[in-house]
Amino acid sequence: KDTQQPILILGGEHVVLKQSADMLEEPS
Repeated sequence: KDTQQPILILGGEHVVLKQSADMLEEPS
């Protein structure tokens, strides 16, 4: 379980970063 937590945290951050990048790419 201890090894899964960091993976979930990194995965969550990756999703947030991807969403932020998509928002920046879209013309506001």
